[in-house]
Amino acid sequence: MKVKKQITINERELIFVNQNENNIEEVMKNARNLNEKNSRVFFEPTFSDLYDPFLLPDMESAVKRILEAKNKKERVVIFGDYDVDGVSSTALLVRFLTHELEMQVSYRLPHRVHDGYGLKSYFFDELATKNVALVITVDCGTRDVEPIQHAKNL
Repeated sequence: MKVKKQITINERELIFVNQNENNIEEVMKNARNLNEKNSRVFFEPTFSDLYDPFLLPDMESAVKRILEAKNKKERVVIFGDYDVDGVSSTALLVRFLTHELEMQVSYRLPHRVHDGYGLKSYFFDELATKNVALVITVDCGTRDVEPIQHAKNL
């Protein structure tokens, strides 16, 4: 799987953007060193520009488990992070599962101050009291070995 390089815009580039609002596309092309081909992908992406999600490990078993939860009408919770990509990915997955798969799902986002970053065992304890059968994590959980093991033991 290819890894895309993350590029950030520094303060100098941001000031330049503000001074040249009418030419934002050129500023973005220069800031990200975009050529004609990858410029189209950046500004006008299509589904064919995305990586195949089945390149991710265990994606097939994850899809099967989600479909099993749908068929059994199990309680499903999407657990995301409180930052912008966590909230966005949570919202996208909730929307997809409810509108496309017609599943009843809920979501849980940690409180930035009270919960901090990452999964905690007490999240799973709370969800277990609500008879949640499947928790799907987005933008979190990759390093949270102990809470994941705790959840498996519930």
